[in-house]
Amino acid sequence: MKRFVVAVVQKLVTVSSRGLPEPGHNRFTSQATGQGFSWRRGNVSLEVLEDAGDVPFEVAMADTVQVSPRAFRAMVVPFEVAEGGIEFCDMYYASVHPFELPAGHYALLFEMEFRERTADLDSSEDKPVRCRVTFVPSQDVAPAILKQDAALRPPERLVLDGQPA
Repeated sequence: MKRFVVAVVQKLVTVSSRGLPEPGHNRFTSQATGQGFSWRRGNVSLEVLEDAGDVPFEVAMADTVQVSPRAFRAMVVPFEVAEGGIEFCDMYYASVHPFELPAGHYALLFEMEFRERTADLDSSEDKPVRCRVTFVPSQDVAPAILKQDAALRPPERLVLDGQPA
């Protein structure tokens, strides 16, 4: 497991497979905003409730998709990793965190839970969050909202048609 802090700006964190022909964030359509993510092959931009501030992240691998009982938002999407692993980045690439992951196909599980405010983490929100991203080796992954909070308004069928921003 790897832990790090992302300085979130405009509620956006992106997970990218290294070596994409068009790296970077995805555009958010109204449908993508409603579902809380914008997806394209090898890349997913995730909406975090934290608008500005330090958000702790945990990244891990697992054998199965298992949602934490503390999570108030959880979603799973297919994710393809190329040679070289992945990276997490904020809106302006001021905070980039590499993670070594074998090339292959995965279920990417994204979870958010509330955390206690601490003096060492700056937050603009009343209820600061922490995020967890878990990679589960899998060839066949259907995108799904596993736990939905009030901020999400997903379309009936989740969209996987993101375009580079």
